[in-house]
Amino acid sequence: MVYPMFQPTGAAAADLSYYLSDVLEPASSREFVVKGRRYEFVVRHSSIVAAQLDLTNKMQAAAPWICICVAFVGFVSVGLTFHSAFLPCKLALTVAMPLLATYGVVIAFFQLGWFEFLGLGSHGSGPDPLILYTTPCCLFGLAMDYDLFLFVRVYEYRKKGYDNRSAVARALVETGPVITTAGVLFAISLVFLTLSKTPFMQYLGAIYLTGICLDVFVVRTCLAPAFLCMAETLNYWPGEMPIPRLTWGEDGAGGFAAALLEARSSDGSDASTPASAASKPADSK
Repeated sequence: MVYPMFQPTGAAAADLSYYLSDVLEPASSREFVVKGRRYEFVVRHSSIVAAQLDLTNKMQAAAPWICICVAFVGFVSVGLTFHSAFLPCKLALTVAMPLLATYGVVIAFFQLGWFEFLGLGSHGSGPDPLILYTTPCCLFGLAMDYDLFLFVRVYEYRKKGYDNRSAVARALVETGPVITTAGVLFAISLVFLTLSKTPFMQYLGAIYLTGICLDVFVVRTCLAPAFLCMAETLNYWPGEMPIPRLTWGEDGAGGFAAALLEARSSDGSDASTPASAASKPADSK
């Protein structure tokens, strides 16, 4: 029995597996004739490493097409739902940027050794290739979920007659607590997964933890509102929106408390009444 001096799932094991399959297998195969009958001797190398490498190669070939199909279906569905041709382009920026940043941070974890003192990975070892091919679609779904949760509220207030900046500001204030709470709870559970002693669990936890934190604390609070405020007419084109007639929060009276006051008011007033008007006391007679 042979015991190699390297890790069975490391780069040296992969090189050995490729050498056995690409060099020794063809060199060892023979054809011979015995009593007029032709025989063929074929050598095949089989191991767990070889099976994993074969699966990785198949995933590498299929992953781009899977990601393209998922992104295409997602963005087309968003565009058709909100009758907007350019909204998917804006959302693509808020999804692509955190995805690239997520994998950059994970490479710093497990390949560059930035956090080796915490026990996260080791210097020179990279993340499992299967993780890189199986996690993008899940991260895409999480990023789209948070972005759409914000934009649906923006769309609602823009339909009510608020100007775009007021709609974005109010939607950001009202959806912030829900998104932040959900993201923090999700992140807490992923911290323990990242601290696991199993490398595969570490990779999985680090990718999802980084993606969730970027989506909740960077994209939702900074990037998504900024993109929605830039070239605001493209958010809804070719759909039609009412002429802006309401603003929110400019006179200092608007805010989260005023939004709650307006939502809970039971005086039968119109739901589209601006928060600044709803928070003003009635004139005394």
